[in-house]
Amino acid sequence: MTLEEQKELASLRADRARLDWLEKRRVALNAHCGSAYGWEVVQSHLVNRLMLRTPEVCAMAGVDVNDTAAGGKDIRHAIDDAMRASSLANTTVSRGGA
Repeated sequence: MTLEEQKELASLRADRARLDWLEKRRVALNAHCGSAYGWEVVQSHLVNRLMLRTPEVCAMAGVDVNDTAAGGKDIRHAIDDAMRASSLANTTVSRGGA
């Protein structure tokens, strides 16, 4: 394995460790509070934010960590959904400008 490949592998492992750490925090919070929050990526022209919420919570509402509503995504799904939405938005913008 080349030095460049070793560095890339180390970077990927660090990213995985970060995501796994965040996900463990979510699971621990839900276990502690008896809640079932999942990850949500919120994006607008004013903010990019990663937060915990349940599907029933509207886009601008805060998070009550004592809420026991069920549902939500794991962190990887939330990021994947946000990436797909961003990709679709870029496609729409580029087509609209053509």
